[in-house]
Amino acid sequence: MKDAAVYSTGMEDRATSHHFRKRKEESQKLENKADKHKKSTFPKLALLCDCRSHLTLSMMTDRGPCPDHKYFKPLMDHASEMCFIARVLGDAGFDSEEHHVWTRREHGAKTIIPATAGRPTNKPFKGAHRREMKENWDRYKKPYGQRWQVETVNSMLKRMLGSALRAIKPWNRKREMMLRVLTLNIMIIAAAK
Repeated sequence: MKDAAVYSTGMEDRATSHHFRKRKEESQKLENKADKHKKSTFPKLALLCDCRSHLTLSMMTDRGPCPDHKYFKPLMDHASEMCFIARVLGDAGFDSEEHHVWTRREHGAKTIIPATAGRPTNKPFKGAHRREMKENWDRYKKPYGQRWQVETVNSMLKRMLGSALRAIKPWNRKREMMLRVLTLNIMIIAAAK
């Protein structure tokens, strides 16, 4: 396999529409200002997909909001057990020098992740791989464009199988997300025949 892309997304934990919930939250905030710092959580799904076939090679479930970078290594380790990945594409949420070095050392794969994490500065990055990404981004722009394939997988998952989870308990929500990803893989394989 040539390219794989990593991505994480939030799922809806209720069947009510996002618009309706936001409107309700806004009206409640006006009524009770004490809740203005309360953050709502949501089920989170992280995927590593093959850019050519759109098959999901690895997935993790979690509770958001939380940073994406913690999913990178487990997703890569699991996917690499099944197939060789030559290049991994990720968005800025996965940006770290450690991910570049670890992926090359442990899996022999290259990484293309835009170096945008951290405070904006004119100083060069300390890490060689992040500095390479920043200074020569024009060279990586075209292959990085394939990262949108994982966005397509996310779109297919939510359009065909829905973004609202029916399960109530956290463990059941995790199982439901796993079953949806498995179902999407089966649908992709069946459509390819």
